[in-house]
Amino acid sequence: MPKLSPDCLDAVREALSDYIEDVNSTLLTNSTKETYTYHANNFVRWLYDDFVPGESKEQARARVIAALEIQRGEGLTDEEKDEVRRLPGNRRG
Repeated sequence: MPKLSPDCLDAVREALSDYIEDVNSTLLTNSTKETYTYHANNFVRWLYDDFVPGESKEQARARVIAALEIQRGEGLTDEEKDEVRRLPGNRRG
């Protein structure tokens, strides 16, 4: 469940987009820009309840699979689980 109202989350998402533009327009190194935007994006994902600090990729994927199974009321097929496992995780790499 998101931590803020939908209207507030929309405003945060828009502000994140502006922030990323500002960061990318600086003379910072690409690595530093990536770090700034990566962590800001994780914070916004946390607001949406889509990120758990310290969670590994595999833990995040297992959480997504479990949530989808609960929402659906039945298990996912192996093919659907593989599709979730191919999604990017919440860690770089």
